[in-house]
Amino acid sequence: MKNGDNDENKGASRYGYARFGLSSPDGAWTFGNNGVVNEENPMPCSEADSKDMEYVGKVFEFIDENEEIFNTDKIFTEGFSQNSMFSAYIGFCYSDRVTGIWQGGSGLAFKSQENVNLPGMQSKCSASSYAENKKDCEEVEPCTDCEYWPIYPCYESTKPMIDCIADYNNDNIANARAELGDPEIESTAVNMYTVAKTEGHDARLLRFKPSDDGTIAGGHKNPRNTVYWQMGCWGMTEKCSSECETSFEACVNGKDVSTAENRVDSFSTCIDHDSFIQLGGCDSTCSPTLEMLKQSEVPYKTDFAYDVFGANDQGSQPQPEFSKCKA
Repeated sequence: MKNGDNDENKGASRYGYARFGLSSPDGAWTFGNNGVVNEENPMPCSEADSKDMEYVGKVFEFIDENEEIFNTDKIFTEGFSQNSMFSAYIGFCYSDRVTGIWQGGSGLAFKSQENVNLPGMQSKCSASSYAENKKDCEEVEPCTDCEYWPIYPCYESTKPMIDCIADYNNDNIANARAELGDPEIESTAVNMYTVAKTEGHDARLLRFKPSDDGTIAGGHKNPRNTVYWQMGCWGMTEKCSSECETSFEACVNGKDVSTAENRVDSFSTCIDHDSFIQLGGCDSTCSPTLEMLKQSEVPYKTDFAYDVFGANDQGSQPQPEFSKCKA
């Protein structure tokens, strides 16, 4: 958090947002209701459900007490892997406050998907059972009440949540291994997209593959140039113009794109502040368009619940017909 040269902090400085780095002293997040999520208790969000929710509540209090510094109407959560799950947990628990979520390398686990087994056996076992029995928990003490994890994203009446969900299809932590099942179907990313859309949220699915030339291996990682994917998907600032899009694409393709890895590096060079402001029509703080981001890596599958990539001021929407619950 303190290193001003990392991509995340450089992004915050460039685009004008504040970052809060949340952590847990015991090395893992405590999710609600002992990790048991089902249709009877889809959103275990109270402070009684999780020690970490009291902590999160204090962060929101701090933001609200300093509204002269922070835009309290534009709060986003982001994370990767377990942190991604907790980002979704925070985001949907505070779905009336949070504008957007970024979930990298995770989504929503279903107990019913036998070939998807998260590291902590979440959705298959309660948190206490895993702590005692580890990987044997499903056999020793299976969770009969579990259905989902980390949270079921119930309909929110004030607005749809922007939930950007990104993974590689060979991520064997978030998806079924190809030799055991079908990662195109048995996927926590696909699960979250499908369920969030059903509940009326503005879900955006971005699925990537390893590059054909082998220089980008995929696996349990965020897409490269993550900060810019986040900015583009959320649309935190004004979208880049079509003129900027054209000149940016020319910049990337005018550099070394001989391999997928080199293309990613060329994207990084062109979008760097000092290079970017030299491009025709480009403002340093504009959010990249999807076509601009594809100059880094091209997702093989994109689905957008509202057919929108970027900012989406939908406002209140009616509860969908097949919604199961209300936040």
